[in-house]
Amino acid sequence: MNLSRYKSLFEKYGLGEKSRQANKTAEIYDMVPNTIEEHVLSYLVKNCLTANAATTVLDEYKKYHPEMDQRWNDVFDGYPVQMFSSIMIGIKAEALRYIEANMPKTWFKSLFEN
Repeated sequence: MNLSRYKSLFEKYGLGEKSRQANKTAEIYDMVPNTIEEHVLSYLVKNCLTANAATTVLDEYKKYHPEMDQRWNDVFDGYPVQMFSSIMIGIKAEALRYIEANMPKTWFKSLFEN
């Protein structure tokens, strides 16, 4: 099989980057989250955001919550469920802002509404 032909078609039509994004999204979807950051990314991806969108949402949330800077890589199980719930309220609000700005008519918007 001549893979170089397919590679050139991917490059020609800009599918290479979409393929990389899809692979990253699948990687996040399939991972077993361990840290707080991984749990947030996993939640966003499992609720239909791509890996890039999920990362953008999380980065935007992090800008306004510097108090969490030292905690994102902490093991998730070391904290009470209520803490994660309070983080998710802000994450969902940030996801809704992202969706409104970039894909306002998407079908999965309601997954982030309370």
